[in-house]
Amino acid sequence: MEENIATDASEPGSEAQPENNAAPVSDSFSVPEEYREAGWSKNIKSYDDLWKMNANAQSLIGRKTIGIPDEKSGDDEWNEFYSKTRPAKAEDYALELEGDDKQMFENLFYENGINARQASALIKGYKESVEKAKAPLFSKEGFQQEMSGRFGEKYDDKVKSVSDFIIREAAEADKAVLDKMPNNVLGIVYSLIDRIQTRYAVSDSDAGKAGGGKASAAPDWVNYALEAEKLKYHPHTTADIQALKDKFNIPYK
Repeated sequence: MEENIATDASEPGSEAQPENNAAPVSDSFSVPEEYREAGWSKNIKSYDDLWKMNANAQSLIGRKTIGIPDEKSGDDEWNEFYSKTRPAKAEDYALELEGDDKQMFENLFYENGINARQASALIKGYKESVEKAKAPLFSKEGFQQEMSGRFGEKYDDKVKSVSDFIIREAAEADKAVLDKMPNNVLGIVYSLIDRIQTRYAVSDSDAGKAGGGKASAAPDWVNYALEAEKLKYHPHTTADIQALKDKFNIPYK
């Protein structure tokens, strides 16, 4: 009885041959020894990687490259290079800014060859930096830090005294302006008012004691402070100072 013997193509000496230009079939892949230390070979792990790298290299053949100028290059060379990277016009940058800032950055980016993607990233970083810098200037915590830095740990009493003075004496329009001031400017205002109160006035608990305890009109601190400063530069007596206090209804001890 004859036995049918099938021929196994995988037997030794009968390796499968690649069809047409297909990559050779192999159970393992390795980069030849002479190329293993080359930087371009580090990412090649298979025949597929090798063919992909070759395809990319072929696509670059004949493509025009842009030479990057250096410190020895002239303005014409730099402008030619910039023309390949920047928008056609400065106004073509889609910057999320308004007014003078927008125009300033558009011109700056255009003159220095910044492309649109870089411009957007730079503006994003710029706005984040500005917001971060502004935060302590308008926050409650920033106000507390500013006042404690100027008046010390017991700044609460000073701040309350000055705030009461502003509420009592300032016009509504002036209060609105103060509300929009950054904390560092408010620190100057509060320090100035505190010095005026310390030098020329007494606490609110002493109000009404002027003239031997008789009730008086509201003290005019601002005009008194201005007149008192002028008086400093002229010969004067204690009586002159007291007369000035009486004139502006400033309480005294």
